[in-house]
Amino acid sequence: MDPELWQRIKEIVYEAVELRRDERQAYLERACNGDATLRREVETLVAASDQAGTFLDQAAPSRGPVDEDLSGSTIGPYRLTVEIGRGGISQRCRPDLQTIADRAGQTFSASHRGQR
Repeated sequence: MDPELWQRIKEIVYEAVELRRDERQAYLERACNGDATLRREVETLVAASDQAGTFLDQAAPSRGPVDEDLSGSTIGPYRLTVEIGRGGISQRCRPDLQTIADRAGQTFSASHRGQR
């Protein structure tokens, strides 16, 4: 897209979204001056702005502190074995890779050199 056209589109959109909806049509008539392509681009962006609303202006919902112990839970192939930390809205647990052998009731252990 031509940089000058893009600049013009941005200016019109910024102005249009600040107007009341019932004032927009008259403004767009004047600002686009009969250019159907320009008008279509501007209307698409204004509609997207209206649809997005003001959700970014609102505070995120608060979830409060973690009160559930996740030790023993399974997430994908990992079993969370021991809680190693907690704070704010998070809990940290040591993961243990659950192998197919573990799921079948057999024991299987693997460790990296220097780690247990």
